[in-house]
Amino acid sequence: MLTAGIITEYNPFHNGHRYQIEQTRSELDCSHIISVMSGNFLQRGLPAVCNKFMRAEMAVASGVDAVFELPVVYATASARDFAYAGVDLLNKLNTVDYLVFGAECDDLSLLESVAEILIDEPASFSACLKNNLAEGMSYPSARADAIKSCCPAGADLLKEPNNILAVEYLSALKKTHSSIKPYIIKRTSAGYNSEDITGSICSASAIRHLLQETCMAHISEPDALFKTFYQVLPTASADLLKTDYLHTYPIFEDHLTSILQYCLIMQNDAPDTVDMTEELYNKLKKTKLLQSYAAIAESLKSKDLTQTRINRALLHFILDIRKNTMSMYKESGWNHYGHILALNRSGSDVIRQIKRNSDLPVFTKPADGIRFLSDTGRLLFEQDIKATRLYNTAVYAAYKTELPDDFTARLPVRS
Repeated sequence: MLTAGIITEYNPFHNGHRYQIEQTRSELDCSHIISVMSGNFLQRGLPAVCNKFMRAEMAVASGVDAVFELPVVYATASARDFAYAGVDLLNKLNTVDYLVFGAECDDLSLLESVAEILIDEPASFSACLKNNLAEGMSYPSARADAIKSCCPAGADLLKEPNNILAVEYLSALKKTHSSIKPYIIKRTSAGYNSEDITGSICSASAIRHLLQETCMAHISEPDALFKTFYQVLPTASADLLKTDYLHTYPIFEDHLTSILQYCLIMQNDAPDTVDMTEELYNKLKKTKLLQSYAAIAESLKSKDLTQTRINRALLHFILDIRKNTMSMYKESGWNHYGHILALNRSGSDVIRQIKRNSDLPVFTKPADGIRFLSDTGRLLFEQDIKATRLYNTAVYAAYKTELPDDFTARLPVRS
């Protein structure tokens, strides 16, 4: 049995994701593929366009054998913590042979050279990074520029989002002394942030952009949208999205507006929130309250903070993800369980092997699995539970649909 792991968001699952799965099976001749997927909130600091169980079902309907949830505190974290947590979870399942990821650059040795710099931080790199930050550059820009001092060939590498994650995956594999081998499948389709839809493969950003435009136009039966679904998504994904359109999705950041406004009204002191600085919070308190979530986030833009960092700070604020608890989770071993969101019947062998070999409690039913968690594991999982319930309130406010929570959801199983 040869098993590959993929750390992903599937927001939503499209033909590019299916291509990655097909290439993984053909190029590595692996028998099973498992995914570690973000839940209802994502690394860019925004809600997923549709709920985690739907996205997990899309994946197992198109070739993934099992989808594990990446805990929300890591799914919404910086690229470094997102990647480290995903690798840590795959390591602890003790079943995965390869970590497969897409990148704009498929030069593994170059990516590994940059990863080594970020791990060891040579003096020239550290000095350049410190100077760049002192000049007011955002951390991602300052770091990318500092790479030039040690690796000129990698100067532009960290300008591409998938390259950034690729480097962080390689760093995490090295830091954890992992036996999992990295494998790159070069991205050949539209760029990560491209909003163009011209063929059968486009970016998830383009699909979300089209959804948002269609919703803003108040089109209740969008034939053109559904036609595009079947062009750029696997049939199973398109079917799910067509059936549930304006019933359980789409969800965007503005659906969280009232929740953010409530938190701002009730919170008097600067919170110990992950990604929130004192300066950012003071600026947030002075922001006009009666405007949309996106407008509030836009009003906080500054030279030294990226919009993604601001989005994450706001999301952590409403999810109540604190710096001290985040540190506790990391210091106590990062992952404490494996929560399966969806299964493919053909993957029963790999699930049995995972349950035999895993260092973590692995469960599909939280009511059963939570009994085996440590105190820290329970606290970590409770954050997932709260995040799901908060997401569900946004869905109800938008569409008057009651989504099941982690305890009442039906486990999607596809053949």
